Amino acid sequence: MPDTNPAAIMSYGYPENQACGIKISFNGLLGRDIILISASGMDDLTVSEILDSAGSSAYHDVIDKIIMFIGFSDEEISKCIEAFPGDIPRPIFCLLTEENIAWTAGRLLEHLKKERDLWKNGRET
Repeated sequence: MPDTNPAAIMSYGYPENQACGIKISFNGLLGRDIILISASGMDDLTVSEILDSAGSSAYHDVIDKIIMFIGFSDEEISKCIEAFPGDIPRPIFCLLTEENIAWTAGRLLEHLKKERDLWKNGRET
């Protein structure tokens, strides 16, 4: 039985066609409509403010990209990460948390980049 709770992804750093491609892929994979929220150009707003405003109408293509899962089950997140479209650059994946909801999008990106770099460096040693 499909989950009836609303789920959303907050995208950062994707052009519109790629962000919509991710949404369409997740919709098909999970059999339900996923809400797409763009955080592009909203670096100085908190995640909470971005979500409350339903995001930006802008989409920017930048090197470091984020997909934040909101309202997904652990199983759904795993499916989405494993089946992420191969023709779209992979992002840094994250979840909405009680802590990061109060961070600006810029702070979230910097935090995730540091975590990614620490993880990569730890794996190489």
